Amino acid sequence: MRKTPEEFKLIYDGWKIREERADRRIARLCSIIANVNRNPKKRPQAFSEEDFIPRPKQRKKQTNEEMLQMVVAMNRAFGGKGGD
Repeated sequence: MRKTPEEFKLIYDGWKIREERADRRIARLCSIIANVNRNPKKRPQAFSEEDFIPRPKQRKKQTNEEMLQMVVAMNRAFGGKGGD
């Protein structure tokens, strides 16, 4: 069954929310475990959930040529023609 771009966006947004909630739950457990086992003399500040939330990698800024190459590759991958 084919999805429209709007439907795909809604599905993706729902998935992203569920993943962020799961990350938050695991981060809470990790912070609890880390705080129970932390040496307060070496680390007086308690760990927080934020210390265990995955962060996206910082991507380098693409050049115009790199962006064009990506568009051409995606066009070919989806059966498009041209771009040579």
